[in-house]
Amino acid sequence: MFNGGLEPKVSIWLRIFSVCNLCISNLVPEASFLYTALFWSRNLEKTLSQISRTLFKSQFWNKYSKTALSEEQRKVLNRLLDGGENGFEQGISASQYQKVTKVSKATATRHLSDLLEKECIFKLEGGGRNTRYQINTQL
Repeated sequence: MFNGGLEPKVSIWLRIFSVCNLCISNLVPEASFLYTALFWSRNLEKTLSQISRTLFKSQFWNKYSKTALSEEQRKVLNRLLDGGENGFEQGISASQYQKVTKVSKATATRHLSDLLEKECIFKLEGGGRNTRYQINTQL
């Protein structure tokens, strides 16, 4: 039995795959193999990407486990590490930090400076009001 409700999700994807594969094979028999290969290739890429991101996140927190960080800093670092829809793939600005953590502009700037000093993040190109920061991938 799968934990965390994965079994129903896997079952749904297998049903969708089976129905699509059946439809395609009825239309163009040769396409069935290509569809199967494409389906598993795309899912494999997504899975490998998620595994890679999870491993990096684990290594990052292992390196910075003894670093004194505020709850707000940890929250933002996790969002940067997660990337995607809920993260900040293009980096984070002081105003975004302020909105996410609900701190003052001065505190947001101070927190970002502290993370920069601790080498958890680095500055992206640009400056002034548009200064953005990204997670340090050099572990």
